[in-house]
Amino acid sequence: MTSMTRQPALYEVWFSVGEGFHRGPAFRLLADAERYVVQHLGEASFALRRPDGHWEIVARNAYASQGP
Repeated sequence: MTSMTRQPALYEVWFSVGEGFHRGPAFRLLADAERYVVQHLGEASFALRRPDGHWEIVARNAYASQGP
């Protein structure tokens, strides 16, 4: 019989720089994920995927909404 270890629930940070979202780091605490996003504001658009599978856009890149 194999032993199954339960992995901790993680908050995944996803980012986009214009062409789809890409998985970034994952954190055990929501506060740590939010802190990461704040530290990188302006570099990309960010979304969080919560452990229950729900998604939330948490920061849009300011440059993405500006026209030429």
